[in-house]
Amino acid sequence: LNELAKVAAAQGRAGEARGYWEESLRIDDAQVEVHERLGLLIPDPSLAQGHLRRAAELGSTLARFELAQRLWDRYQLW
Repeated sequence: LNELAKVAAAQGRAGEARGYWEESLRIDDAQVEVHERLGLLIPDPSLAQGHLRRAAELGSTLARFELAQRLWDRYQLW
């Protein structure tokens, strides 16, 4: 499923890719890369943030950086 999602995403079929990745997570929720990809793909910030948080919980530094960047941008801390 993850390989099908990567192909769909590369071809610009984001909705199809999202479906494959979400199905993959139903099988195994502890997939860091899938949570990262969904967190970056999903346009709804609240849904995306949930995936980024899960990826961060699983050890993703990319997800931690992305969450920090989004908080920084939202609150314009500088």
